[in-house]
Amino acid sequence: MMTRLKQHSSPLNWQGLTALSFSNRDSKLIKYAVMINVDGDLMYVSGNNPFMISDEPLCFDTVEKAQEEADKWNTAMIVEMTFDKEKMN
Repeated sequence: MMTRLKQHSSPLNWQGLTALSFSNRDSKLIKYAVMINVDGDLMYVSGNNPFMISDEPLCFDTVEKAQEEADKWNTAMIVEMTFDKEKMN
């Protein structure tokens, strides 16, 4: 089952995101997160169990890895997250 891909931009510097994730030719970092609907509230899936709406999302390097996580949820959608390299330093 393929989920919808939404785009989201954020200047946040979440843990686990490093300069090594950037392409030498590009100033943008693209990661993928999984968003789910829990009783009418949209929240990102995090690595915590249980997780809360304020937890930082799990970020995946590829859509395929995000899809593996999204397949575990009934209401999941994959969200593309774009980070500006200059704002993360």
